[in-house]
Amino acid sequence: MFRHTVLVAATILSLAGCASPSSDLECSTCKGAAAAKPEPAVIKMDIKVNSYNEIWHDLVSITSLNMYVVNSNQNKGELRATKRTGNDSWEVIDVKVDPQFDDAFDHTVIFKSETHNMTSWAPILAATLKAELER
Repeated sequence: MFRHTVLVAATILSLAGCASPSSDLECSTCKGAAAAKPEPAVIKMDIKVNSYNEIWHDLVSITSLNMYVVNSNQNKGELRATKRTGNDSWEVIDVKVDPQFDDAFDHTVIFKSETHNMTSWAPILAATLKAELER
């Protein structure tokens, strides 16, 4: 009986493309939850009018209204925030602002979002920051 069960299990795995642990074939059955994880979303904004302090202040205000700010470092221009988006879903957004000094009026803001569902807050935060800086 045991031999028959092993044979049936091996047949099912080989049909799924996962015949052995050393198989070069990749399939969602073998990868499990890792297969469902989408690629990180990256949004890059170039801001030419506002100072670094204006950008940083608005970025922190907007992010803290919508998400939980895990850490922020104004000297390095780095901010990390997270949000629970469902029972088993969450999102982490890393934001980087370059350069970090106020004399430059040509800044780049990069939003990088890692999410476990198909909705991302990165485009919403980027659009809100842009609208706030244009006021």
